[in-house]
Amino acid sequence: MERTTAALLGLLAVATIVSVAAYPSLPGEMAMHIDVSGDMSNYLPTPIALIVSPLVIAGILIYNMAVPRDQRGRSDMGLLMLAGVLFLVHVGFIFLNV
Repeated sequence: MERTTAALLGLLAVATIVSVAAYPSLPGEMAMHIDVSGDMSNYLPTPIALIVSPLVIAGILIYNMAVPRDQRGRSDMGLLMLAGVLFLVHVGFIFLNV
């Protein structure tokens, strides 16, 4: 297994575990936007908010596994960085809403 694939699998597993563990303590809707004054707005139903990021990370993982390495070029680091930033945003919004 490639290191990038293993790292993406790890991010997906941790994002899913954090989502499942945090679900009982989250409100019915999660704030998805925080303005300059710190007010939360633009709410999203919690189940949808918790599933979007892991699904996108899973999509990145599927792309990484489906497209041969020689056709991806040197995008492995970019894919990993994209998934990592998405993971951090996902976990950050969970902790802001707990």
